[in-house]
Order: sequence, then structure tokens, then C-alpha cells
Amino acid sequence: MGERQTVSESKAIFHKEFPFVVPAVYRRLIDELIVELNLLSHQEDFEPDGMFSLGLTSIFNEFSKGYQPETQKSKILPAICKATGLSFQKIQDFSNNAKDLANKISIEEIKDASKGNKNKEEANLIKGIIKVNNHYSRIIAIGLFKFYEAMDVLKTSSQDDTLIRDLSSYIGIKKERFDKDVSIYKSNIDKIEKALELIQLNIKDEKRRSKEKKENQEANTE
Repeated sequence: MGERQTVSESKAIFHKEFPFVVPAVYRRLIDELIVELNLLSHQEDFEPDGMFSLGLTSIFNEFSKGYQPETQKSKILPAICKATGLSFQKIQDFSNNAKDLANKISIEEIKDASKGNKNKEEANLIKGIIKVNNHYSRIIAIGLFKFYEAMDVLKTSSQDDTLIRDLSSYIGIKKERFDKDVSIYKSNIDKIEKALELIQLNIKDEKRRSKEKKENQEANTE
């Protein structure tokens, strides 16, 4: 993490890096991320890893869907990272490494590597992606959820549930807390999708009314 900032300082840096008007539906996401990341930067036992990075990029990508213009959207997360002392490039690299690992490894292999039962290179890769007993945040929980999702272990069988519980426990996350944060995350995704649908309907309705008004004005001038 970089130099610690107050929340106000972080927000000021963000707006300097991203000097554009943010639509109201996305403003809350940005404010919440800045506050949460700022608070994490003050935790001595927090260190950005693959799970955190995957969670952060996933949250941003999910909740920024529909943001226009697209050229501005690509500048938001880098600005948030700079404002809160994070390296955007490292976050991207960690996130990509986590997704790559999820596609080629099992939970058992992760646990084996953590115990030194794999070659040194693979063990170091896993430790770089998963920091055991990292300071907990919902962002890490979401990253873990996305990691499980990529591994295709989010099923209903008791065996999969046990594997998830075991790895969560190994990392230092209580599965009950993990389940709660993931449930809230899913619920919020549904809310933002409905809000965006409503916005699109309002835009279409406004265009229709404007078109009708223009047609009526033209008819009255004839």
C-alpha cells in the first residue's frame, strides 16, 4: 500500500484523477469503494493479494455495467486505486493470475501446496495469490467466490460445500461470513441491474415524448 490518506484526501485525489461527472447510479459504488479501500490501507495486517484483487475487479466490473462513455469508465478503477494507495497494474496482474490459477488447480492442490507438498515455484505462486489470515474484507470474500466460480465448485453437493468450508477456514475466513457477504453481493447486483433497466426505460420514454412533442410542434406550424 502507498501513503495513507484520509477519506476526504482520497476522494479529492480521485476527483483530480477523474475530473468527470459521475452518474448518480454509479456514484455510490465509487464512494463506497474509496471509503472501504481507504480504511483497509490503515490495517497493518492487510496486503493486496489475488483474492482481494479478483474481488475488487469483479465488483467494479459488475457494478459499472452500462457506464457511458466507455472511454471514461476505463479510467475509474485506476483513479480509485491511485486515490487509495493501490497499484492498479498490480491489482490487474494479481486478478489475472488468480483467474489463471483457478482454471488449472483444485482446492486439494492449493492446500497441498500451502503445506509444501508441491514444487517451490507452484507453492510461491499460490502464496502470492492467497495470503493466509489477511485482514478480512467483503472484497476478499467476493474474490474467493469468483475464484470458486472459476473452479466450478459452487455446486450443491456436500463434498463441494466441505471443500469450500475447508479452504475458507484455511485462508482465515469463516464460511458463515463468506456466505453472508456473497449473498449481499448477489442481491446488490440484482438491484443495480433493475436500476439500469429502469434508467433505460426512462431514456426510451423521454425520447418518445420528445419525438411526439417535436411532431406536434411541426404539425401546428403547418
